[in-house]
Order: sequence, then structure tokens, then C-alpha cells
Amino acid sequence: MKSEQESIKRLIDDELAEMKFGRQEDVLERTFPRSWQARLSALWNRELRLPLLPIGLSCALLITITTAIQLKDVPGGRSEAPVPLNRELIEAGGNTYWSDEFEKAVGKDESNGQS
Repeated sequence: MKSEQESIKRLIDDELAEMKFGRQEDVLERTFPRSWQARLSALWNRELRLPLLPIGLSCALLITITTAIQLKDVPGGRSEAPVPLNRELIEAGGNTYWSDEFEKAVGKDESNGQS
């Protein structure tokens, strides 16, 4: 077993004998940074591994929830003003109107007639 490992090691050493590894100082500096700039650079140069499935599902869930809340708040697809608590029904010209809506309509009609 040992002789087999030694023969494999000799073959690998023979094949790699012509190759020279340079820039050893750069590799050591990146691996073990000494200055604060080198440490900051090493920290900035980290690889992040983010699991796409949980992140994608959580984003889809968040979008679905916000859309559902917005659709619940806006029935019928249009925004409605909050209903005042002191609304009264009034009759004018044989029809029944809410007092605040009637005042808005009369105000618009009067402003259009003055111009």
C-alpha cells in the first residue's frame, strides 16, 4: 500500500516538476491579512452563498400578502373615501340623496354656472 502511494507521488512530482508557483506573497497576504486595509479588502472579497429557493419563496409570499392587503382595502378596484358618521338622507326633486353628496353636486353646478 505504501509503495503504491509513493509511486503515485513520484509520478505527480515528475509531472509537476516543470510548473513553478509564483505570487506566493500575494496569496499569503490575502489569506492572512495584516493591515486594516488588507482585512477590509479580504472581508469585502468574500463569496456569499444564498439559497435561492427560500429567498424566492419568501419574496413571492411577501408580494402576495401586500397585494392581498391592498386589494382588500380597495374594493371594486377603486379607492373610496371614508364614510362620515353624520350622513343624512335628504329629498330633493322627488329623489333621495346623501346630504354631503348633494352639497358637492350643487356646489359643482353653481361653480359651472358662474363662469
